[in-house]
Amino acid sequence: MGVTEDIVTDLARYRDIPVIARSSMEAYRGKPHDVREIGRALNVKYVLEGSLQVDGHRMRVTAQLINAETGAHVWSERYDRPAAELLEVQDEITQKIAVTLTGWQGQVTEAERALMRRKNSADLDAYDYWLLGIEAKHRMTPEGVIEARVLFEKGLKLAPDFMPLVRDMAVTYAVETDLGSAIDYPAAVDAQWKYAKRALALDPNDATANNMMAVAYANQGDGEQAERFRKLALQFGPNNTDIMMQLAWAYGGWETERAMELIERTLKLNPRYPPWWNFPITQTYFAARLFEKAYAAAKQIGESPNQAAYLAMSAAQIGKKQEAAEAAAKVLRVNPDWTAESMFPYQNFRDETRLPESAAKAGLRSA
Repeated sequence: MGVTEDIVTDLARYRDIPVIARSSMEAYRGKPHDVREIGRALNVKYVLEGSLQVDGHRMRVTAQLINAETGAHVWSERYDRPAAELLEVQDEITQKIAVTLTGWQGQVTEAERALMRRKNSADLDAYDYWLLGIEAKHRMTPEGVIEARVLFEKGLKLAPDFMPLVRDMAVTYAVETDLGSAIDYPAAVDAQWKYAKRALALDPNDATANNMMAVAYANQGDGEQAERFRKLALQFGPNNTDIMMQLAWAYGGWETERAMELIERTLKLNPRYPPWWNFPITQTYFAARLFEKAYAAAKQIGESPNQAAYLAMSAAQIGKKQEAAEAAAKVLRVNPDWTAESMFPYQNFRDETRLPESAAKAGLRSA
């Protein structure tokens, strides 16, 4: 019972995926059943099944996600641990299952995207546009952000108060400023604020909406309010790895140790992480002067001005002059007016000399 209860509790924290109460499943426990009948009876699209077996000194936890409409298996996993460690590993296992199934790149969302891709464009609803937009946004490129925004706007025309669409419009503007690709930075900051406030009004307990308010206040220079909303984001999404990595991004330049702790915890929960995580990882390692690690992570991110700048600066710091020059050229191709100073409002560094010095070393302008 304990593992089941914990998994349901963790899954329920991800507000984009409705989860029915554990008690609704009690009638089916330990009895032969057809998952498709359960789906129809409970009006659910997916069923998570599992078991806990103890054999001598070992225990095995299995979990599988099944499409309740077709009976097809979407995902399965097995966890083997010493039986004596049941209580100690219970949290770890439940968190890993929740992380794997939920979030923007979780198994449930990916299964929904696969179904949605087979639809005609005329049949897409607001939720479909949200799923498509999330996929585009997660490419973490200027083009991907613009594509995501267009898709979100189409969804909002169908459902103006669909909170995930409103919230993730705010995310697109936050990403744009972080990438350094916003054409009009003040306008992007204003739009991010507007959508973040509206999303929070629609759902005050959504973790990402609270984090977007933290970003909005940080952009206004209100550190106290920004920190208040960061804490709320973590309170509402304690095992949401995307939230944890976003917070690491926020802390990376000025509370490096805190950011490193969040990164380590997040990577433990989700070692097969999405590519965009490399951006906050790069920033944090760079701020900590771990330039070799920053360089390795920067190699995995895109070519927006700020992303390419991190590659140029970290490469320069470890003596890779040719690669630094090539990355610096990419920065200036995309934004001829780029300077290290332009990163300050969006890449908060405690050491204000770090970026200008590194930029100069890479052949970029500091101001």
